[in-house]
Amino acid sequence: MKHRNYALSFLFLLYASTIPSLCIAEETRWTVSPKPLASVPAESQFKTISEAVDKAEPGDTVVIHSGVYREQVVIPASKSGTKDRPLRLLAAPTAEVILCGSDVLTDWKAEPELGKYIASTEWPYRFAGPHPNDEEHQAIGRAEQVFVDQYPMRQVFDVRQLAHGTFYVDLEQKRLYLRDAKNTEPEQISGLYVEASTRSKVLQVDAAHVHIKGLRFRHCANIAQNGMADFRGTGLLLEDCVFEYANGPGAGFRGTDFVVRRCQFLNNGQMGFGASYAHGFRLEECLVAGNNTKNFSRGWEAGGNKIVLSRNVVIDHCVFRDNRGIGMWFDIGNENCEIKNCLFLHNEDHGLFYEIGYTMYAHDNVIIGNGAKSPDRYWGRGSGIMISDSMGCVVERNLIVGNGGAGLAYRDQRRTTPRLDRPETSPDDNPVHWLPADPSNPRRTEYWIWNREHIIRNNIFADNETAQVYGWFDVLDVRHWPHSKQKEMGQRQYEHLLLDDAITTPYLAKDGEEPVGRCLENLEMLHENNCFARVEGQKLFVWGVPWRKPVDFDDLGKVSDDLLGLEKGSLETQLSFADYHAFDLRIPADSEAVTMECYPRGSVPFVRLGTMERSE
Repeated sequence: MKHRNYALSFLFLLYASTIPSLCIAEETRWTVSPKPLASVPAESQFKTISEAVDKAEPGDTVVIHSGVYREQVVIPASKSGTKDRPLRLLAAPTAEVILCGSDVLTDWKAEPELGKYIASTEWPYRFAGPHPNDEEHQAIGRAEQVFVDQYPMRQVFDVRQLAHGTFYVDLEQKRLYLRDAKNTEPEQISGLYVEASTRSKVLQVDAAHVHIKGLRFRHCANIAQNGMADFRGTGLLLEDCVFEYANGPGAGFRGTDFVVRRCQFLNNGQMGFGASYAHGFRLEECLVAGNNTKNFSRGWEAGGNKIVLSRNVVIDHCVFRDNRGIGMWFDIGNENCEIKNCLFLHNEDHGLFYEIGYTMYAHDNVIIGNGAKSPDRYWGRGSGIMISDSMGCVVERNLIVGNGGAGLAYRDQRRTTPRLDRPETSPDDNPVHWLPADPSNPRRTEYWIWNREHIIRNNIFADNETAQVYGWFDVLDVRHWPHSKQKEMGQRQYEHLLLDDAITTPYLAKDGEEPVGRCLENLEMLHENNCFARVEGQKLFVWGVPWRKPVDFDDLGKVSDDLLGLEKGSLETQLSFADYHAFDLRIPADSEAVTMECYPRGSVPFVRLGTMERSE
């Protein structure tokens, strides 16, 4: 018996020793450092991130130590890990890792014929652009960037325009000219820290299941709509990274099941980031601030971000603030997107914009002070939330205060959108076929879309400058009115047209036609149990565009009577905060906004929420 136990134990140990080699591949750790580390074997450390990535296998870890890495890193699909064993690129503890798209320029030549303080250096780089290639963006859409002691210089497009803090690029002569902000003499410029963006991308990830943590990305010469760091594939985990001072977007995402957590997108030239076909994308505890420093057109694509043709996106506990344009922009074909417990603060245009998409759920957010710098208020510019030509949106328990436009704005024009996984015609969507200008592109189907089936309930709309709710409906069929009022309102808004019954009679459109004759009854819009507060001079509820003789409602009862029960159960009241300007947004516990359950649930970054006693 005793000998048999020894034999069994030996066989068990022999079997167990084979398990790692059969089932679990051993993880290898690689080290990156600009200077050799005595504590790390020489064969496992590299000076560049690219060298380590080339050596790493799926499931390995690359630990990166402090340094400025001026390179472009590519992680190909062949490096894909698995969900349980991703390829990891991690900053070492306390390390400051900068992956930089610029190089330091030191070889300067005086240009006395141009001016005492002007110097030049060789410039062999030529980037794509301008993009967009229209008159407005001929200068904005260029990709060159120069920084002196970390301060960005302004680009000019004629050597005779060189002044304090500017640079000029002569693409034909392949030279860069600089006059720094302090009028440094050319022989002393080499003593300054002059960086110029020389790479159009610093990171390209095509692999699946990659985990990146603690890296800072900056200074890329990327054009609009092209990320400084570009992420594709599936299963990306991106944590504690910073994307800053890109010429275009800080990052681009196109893949499935990405998680972006505690990252910052700051002061990028066009946007913080862009995303397309990013199904299952999650943005958690991130800061998106100060983007569109180059002043790209806000009506085209600029500001915090833009997400297109993506399904099941979740934006959770994030901050979108001080972007020069829209804070958070969903545009064309998005489906089933959730925005919760976020702060939208002081963006120059809308806080949250959901455009020509489907099924958004926005709840428990704080949306304050957006649109104060919007150049105009037409089309609802600068509203807290703008829903444009979309379907099936639910907006509830949001605190929407002090926005320059409306608290909530609708926009209806005549819009179409592609649909995810819906290339074929559908009687319900009334498809419109069109062929792109590029004949090499395949034909695609677009579908008519308009505002319908929205639920707006239990929100607080307070002190929004243009109106608390504004419907910017500029469509011939006066769909935003009940059928019984359409003839009257049509004649009011379109006096120059000879309206007949065909325009205001619902009917089923033929394939390829825009369905006309819609009315408020079949839009199925529900507004209920919202709490309104305003100061003198601010409008309550406006229905229709200014150039079509809209109707201003100054009483919620009248809204409900004329618009089929919209704002049922809603009320207008007084609202006070503990300290609005200190972002202490607590309200009295006995406030009607609390008893009506209009106040956000949970926490929102950067602000204090909750209730207080009146005596406080």
